[in-house]
Amino acid sequence: MSGHKGEVNTDFHLQFLDDKSHLIFQGLRLPHPYHYFQIDTIILSTKFILLIETKNHPGSIKLDENQFSQITGHGEKGYTNPLLQVQRHKEQLQDWLDVHSWF
Repeated sequence: MSGHKGEVNTDFHLQFLDDKSHLIFQGLRLPHPYHYFQIDTIILSTKFILLIETKNHPGSIKLDENQFSQITGHGEKGYTNPLLQVQRHKEQLQDWLDVHSWF
């Protein structure tokens, strides 16, 4: 539920972009050779493609190369580094675009 709230908050701020020069897709799910991949938000313009991976965790966070940690009064919990997740999505999206002869 926390992640959904973060995505809704992100969507609120994105509504202020000029609709005529950007396309915004939320929860885009695309096929890859052996599985599907899902991008929280993707913004397309004539000049760029922006991938947004939304996280919404209370407390403090600590980020390193392989993971990020959420630190709350209940202790510390580790997650995969979202930058690695976005890099993987970028590579999967590039594969998808290549297969479909885009860009």
